[in-house]
Amino acid sequence: AIDFTNPFMEYGTGPLIKRPPNEATYLFAFLMPFQIVVWICILVALVCVGFMLYVTSRIRYMLRVGEPFDNDRAFTLRNSIWFAYWSLVKRGGEPAPRSLPIRILAGFWWLFALIVVSTYTANLTAFLTVKRLSSPIASLEDLAKQTEIAYGLEKDVFLYNFFKEQDGTGSVFERMWHSMSADPNNFATSLSQGIEKVRNGNYVFMDDEPILEYLVANDEKNECELMLVGKPFLYRGYGIATQRGSHLADKLSVQILKMQESGRIGMLRDRWWPKEGCVSDHSPVAKDAVALGIENVLGVFYVLLGGAG
Repeated sequence: AIDFTNPFMEYGTGPLIKRPPNEATYLFAFLMPFQIVVWICILVALVCVGFMLYVTSRIRYMLRVGEPFDNDRAFTLRNSIWFAYWSLVKRGGEPAPRSLPIRILAGFWWLFALIVVSTYTANLTAFLTVKRLSSPIASLEDLAKQTEIAYGLEKDVFLYNFFKEQDGTGSVFERMWHSMSADPNNFATSLSQGIEKVRNGNYVFMDDEPILEYLVANDEKNECELMLVGKPFLYRGYGIATQRGSHLADKLSVQILKMQESGRIGMLRDRWWPKEGCVSDHSPVAKDAVALGIENVLGVFYVLLGGAG
């Protein structure tokens, strides 16, 4: 029999899964920040404002209202819609409003355009430069209630015995044990076999989170195809084993507490843990903004060709 010191590292059990592929590129990705309904409403608003500018200017011109320098006559239907368009895309043009009613209407249209363009720009940045990965598993409960993805763990280890002992408890662990034990192929004979099953796809492997986190961080040669999902569960601690009744257990425990209080344990972890490498969770792999490819903006060129034709 042996004794253990105080734990020098707290850890849980983490589910490991193959990273899902990036979302497919969309030809007209520049339209994604707004839903189609919003685009239609903006187009309708542009035409309506142009028409209102035209009607207001025509009425003023026919009634001979305003100052002599007012340019109501210049606001034909074509020029009015053109004015609404170049105001929306923040480009100057003619005619410029001079009469008070036209300026009031134009001022509110400019405020509308400012808000729309600012919102579009902010959302466009998020849609095009951040490639988000959607994981089918977000929690242990998600893993337990689905049947499409198999999951398992290494056989004849602590975690295996823990799930086995949950039979009859009515917990989520019992449901997971029944699902895993229904197919012997869900269990791995070693850690390396479990990792290989994950790489083959459609399989979740559960093991100590520090081990899996280290493997994920050093998975660059495989293009970071592994990731951890959900929150760790079944928290435990790593301790040092000593002979039963040995005075070393107390001395080592005291030193471990001192190293934890001074931050020495954290410094040792940071020293030996990978500072760079693959991201362990389902956040974007790249730490910086992802450069846009031609496939992301090709639709803009098509629109330009359509206008030039």
